[in-house]
Amino acid sequence: MPATVRSTAHAVSGGAAVGRNHSGLAVLNLVPFLILGSIVRIFLFFGTCAGAVLETRPELSTAATSFHGVREGLYFLRHGIPTYAGDTVHHPPLLLALFDVASRLAPLDTVAPLLFVAVDLACAALVGRIVRAQRRWDVRVQGRERAAGVLSEHVSPEILLAEEEGGDTANEGHATTSPEPASVRALGNGAAALYFLSPLTIGTCLAMSTQVFSTLFILLAAGAALRARPESALCALGVASYLSVYPALLLVPVVMVCR
Repeated sequence: MPATVRSTAHAVSGGAAVGRNHSGLAVLNLVPFLILGSIVRIFLFFGTCAGAVLETRPELSTAATSFHGVREGLYFLRHGIPTYAGDTVHHPPLLLALFDVASRLAPLDTVAPLLFVAVDLACAALVGRIVRAQRRWDVRVQGRERAAGVLSEHVSPEILLAEEEGGDTANEGHATTSPEPASVRALGNGAAALYFLSPLTIGTCLAMSTQVFSTLFILLAAGAALRARPESALCALGVASYLSVYPALLLVPVVMVCR
């Protein structure tokens, strides 16, 4: 047996073992982490003064993203004062309208923290979906290479796991008809849990920085781009740029990913 074939066979057998080990990670359930992170946020919001302290920290909230500006804007809006006459309000009108509607359903100090927690939950779910989509793309490419007879010394464990589970991902590359490997689900859940429990993510939520809304639409754009949906990706990126001008710099990368 040639040395190249022997090395490839060794990589395949080793990858199969890794794939089986990764499949055990499927027991990682994302729901408990989301519940834990939500409880921590709600407790810190309503049980401590952490929100008031962090809201003034420039590391987490700036003049353009501070929730203080939202409060000022709502006050001006409800008292007939020109919202953008001074230099205290830097938030776009639609964001102010969102909090205006929400504050009519419940007191702003109650509904706003819950809204920020909900946005963080959505961001964590999107992070998991993006990681899974990227990993499925890698698995699909390697599956096509193996189906074409191209041997590689580095075979993804997900390819071997999909073959063991009877899926056609490794053989035909049809991501829509083949089951998702357990290790891909585990990677997505792990990434989402790390994001949601990150101290920086929690601190930004407690500071009620409106940057989280821009982050939400950036993640929506990235997820749509990975699924080759250019219209959805560009719409989400447009909303993110409306909320904060800097996401417009991602236009070229998003278009390249869509292609």
